[in-house]
Amino acid sequence: MILSDQDIFQKIIKEDIKIEPFDKNNIHPASYIFTLGNNLLKPLQTKVIDIKNNQIPEYKKISLDEIGYGLEPGELVLGQTLEKLTLPRDVAMIIEGRSTLARMGIEIIQESSFIEPDHSNSIITLEIINNSQSPIILYPGMECAKGIFIKLTSEYSGDFSSSTYTTQTEVEGPKFE
Repeated sequence: MILSDQDIFQKIIKEDIKIEPFDKNNIHPASYIFTLGNNLLKPLQTKVIDIKNNQIPEYKKISLDEIGYGLEPGELVLGQTLEKLTLPRDVAMIIEGRSTLARMGIEIIQESSFIEPDHSNSIITLEIINNSQSPIILYPGMECAKGIFIKLTSEYSGDFSSSTYTTQTEVEGPKFE
């Protein structure tokens, strides 16, 4: 079951779902709008990326300010939501890019769109790519993604709270554990 605006607001009031900072104006009919945080990671050029042998690129950290960051055509950066999210054991979330940005050529999520239950006071990593023919300026605080909350039919069993990315406080590159 997908949560409606009323369901989302009630779960936030009861603190079943926590979004910090929270803005009531960001609740839409069946989603919540997330904004871009202040940190980006830009993968640096490398000879080869070899996942099997844990050869991954190094990243340059970029701090966003009011000037923004010019994302070049074809360029990928990792971003993060300004908001930290906490989910209970019976709610998951799908995060998607906003249609307005997609129409300009900005892709916000490449593949990792599913946020598991028990996500705990953590930012959400955004895989941002410019698919347009022109540079696009990214600004901190810009509305960039929407979260669609899904009520599970029951709480999940087991412990997922210590998973690889469930407690990130800032954007990170990939981890192979």
